[in-house]
Order: sequence, then C-alpha cells, then structure tokens
Amino acid sequence: MLSKRITHLLLVSIVGSITLPAIADDPFAPGSWLNPYVIRRGIGNEYEVRTKYPYLHADPFAPGSWLNPYVIRRGIGNEYEVRTKYPYLHADPFAPGSWLNPYVIRRGIGNEYEVRTRYPYLHADPFSPGSWLNPYVIRRGIGNEYEVRAKYPFLLQ
Repeated sequence: MLSKRITHLLLVSIVGSITLPAIADDPFAPGSWLNPYVIRRGIGNEYEVRTKYPYLHADPFAPGSWLNPYVIRRGIGNEYEVRTKYPYLHADPFAPGSWLNPYVIRRGIGNEYEVRTRYPYLHADPFSPGSWLNPYVIRRGIGNEYEVRAKYPFLLQ
C-alpha cells in the first residue's frame, strides 16, 4: 500500500516536470508553483491529476486542465500509464501523454524509476525528455522529496 502511495506521489511530480518549459513563460501554467497539479481519486481504480485552480487555465480543455485531466491507471505488468481522460480533445492523438501514446512508468536501475512514452517511434525528436532514448528519471532527493530529471542532460539543447 505504501509503495502505491509513493508511486502516485511520483506521478504528480512527473506530470509537473513534463510542463517545465511552459513554466518559464507563464507563472500560472499547469504544474507551476502557483497552479500545481492535484491528485484526486477518480471512478474505480484510477486517479485524476488536475490543476488546483481551474480558472487560471487559458485553455480549459488542455491536457491536465480541470475539464481534461490526466488519468493514472494500472498498465500491463508492473507499470502505470499516464494519459489524458478524454482522448478526442487532443490536437495530436500521438503526442506524448495522449491516449494513443501514454507515458509509462517502469522500474529502472537501482532505486530509480524511468518515465518514457510507450511508443518511441512516434516521437519527433528521439532524444527529447520523456522519449525512449532520454527518459525522465525519478530519484530520491534531499529530505522527503523526489527529483525528476532527464536521464541524459547533455542531450538537451
């Protein structure tokens, strides 16, 4: 039970780190310090990840917004999938985190978890963060926090 709670907390940090580039432009962007993601229990065995303040969204149907939250579901084997709840609201159905190309959390080497897209060949840039060749890595940070970073930072431009 404890590992499930830790995994769900890690998923929040993953989804927040996915939107990291947008934070520099907009302080109220989803996942930013002023508009964090919140996990709530959904229907059945799923969790919904939405922004805390829905009225700060420019697009109410953007992935992770109040009207189109991310959903965390148990995947195949020992993995979790993170995708949008309503797939038809995506502009690109194969975008990372969409219904047809979800993020998958798998156990990595040692005490880390890796977050990659399920289908690596759908990525425009195979070395972008979250892709198959440069996944996000979740590692234990200082104190009671986890750090989410690209596994190979020298591949970032």
